[in-house]
Amino acid sequence: MTPEAAALLAAVLSVVGAPSSRQAPPRPAPAAPAGALPPAKQKAIEDVADAWFAARPATALEDWDAAKRAELLERAKALDPIPKSAIAEIRSLLWKTACKHGPQLAKTTGGIETSSGRSDYVVKNAGPGRGLLIGLHDDPGMGGMNDAASKWAPALAKAKLAGIFPSGIVKDRDAWGLPGAERVLLTLVEQAKRTLEIDPDRVFVAGFGSGGAGTWFLAGRHADLFAGALPFHGRIIAEYEDGKLKRLHHGLLPNLRVVPLYFTTGARDSTYPPETSLEADKVLAELRKEALGGYEVNHKHLPDAGHEFVPSEPAGAAAWMASKKRSTFPKAITWEVTLDPIPQGPDRIVTRDFYWLRCEAPTDAMRVDAEVKTHSVTVRVERHDPKGLTVFLSPDLLDVDQPVQVYVNGETRWNGVLEPSFSAMLESMSARMDRSMVFDRRVDL
Repeated sequence: MTPEAAALLAAVLSVVGAPSSRQAPPRPAPAAPAGALPPAKQKAIEDVADAWFAARPATALEDWDAAKRAELLERAKALDPIPKSAIAEIRSLLWKTACKHGPQLAKTTGGIETSSGRSDYVVKNAGPGRGLLIGLHDDPGMGGMNDAASKWAPALAKAKLAGIFPSGIVKDRDAWGLPGAERVLLTLVEQAKRTLEIDPDRVFVAGFGSGGAGTWFLAGRHADLFAGALPFHGRIIAEYEDGKLKRLHHGLLPNLRVVPLYFTTGARDSTYPPETSLEADKVLAELRKEALGGYEVNHKHLPDAGHEFVPSEPAGAAAWMASKKRSTFPKAITWEVTLDPIPQGPDRIVTRDFYWLRCEAPTDAMRVDAEVKTHSVTVRVERHDPKGLTVFLSPDLLDVDQPVQVYVNGETRWNGVLEPSFSAMLESMSARMDRSMVFDRRVDL
């Protein structure tokens, strides 16, 4: 090396430092995510979540204490907004807290006591991660659950489904639509979510005869629970005049916009004549035309069949269910309310939540058509004052990082960016005891 080059090298090393065999010093630990929950707020969120699920009715057989719920909701809203970086952690915390409260579902056989009697049930093919079939028996008495289980159980494994088969509480052809039975069925779905770790996006309801009638009823009233409904040889609540079918009951069929149907009927079925199911085909076709889609129907009306499963069923139904998942975040929904379609005293549960809508005080025959687009939500309310509605939103529905416009009956009710909301997550998870259908933004109208 020439003297000039050596001098130049020495000058460079004096600036940048000589090479060394030692490792570079470790990089400093990354900073906590921007907006992470301060310890005090995290503790407050944990306390409200625990208080909420402790106060929430342990089963659908009881109703919320309205004053207590309102108090806890105000506490939750006081903790809004939350950082976007905390959403996943809060979601996990809420589900863990929810699962601590309420009775466990039996793994094989069990029962639920109600004010009007006991409903027993049998569980088949239980296992974490599986879907769930609620199977309703035909016989209106107390002994039909084992018959239903024996018919459906062989097909469950192929569809990766657990099965719960309850017994009716009373001997009545409309047994599955009575208030106590409805509450039992909702309780079983909730308990299966909490204790069997079933997939909430693959829950189905099916039944034959009286159970088919119950399937129409439960799916219509609680469509947002189900990936599909299978009302074999059942009937729908309807109004008759001079012995002739006049109209099907409101508040059931319109709600099935994103719930596929699969069933058969028989022209020779004298136990449950197929007229209401055939009328449903017409009504659903009209609804499909109005909505420009949805209302999927897979119905085979068999000219030579009576009140019986045809040989290809329920294996065909199981194969159909294997391919279905719930439309958990539908962009367009229709909600028509029926408060008490089968009157039976004051014990009817009130449906206040429907997908991404909530109405604190719904009225009979109220109808809401709602649609989400790229940056807007349009809500049309008929036969009800829009006041008291809540629109829940999330990234699963639209780009929540951009301004969102909410229009109600043509009027702009919100225009701006929605901040993440702890209270929205708490209410939406609690509504269905559902870790999947959770919303983290809200607009209260």
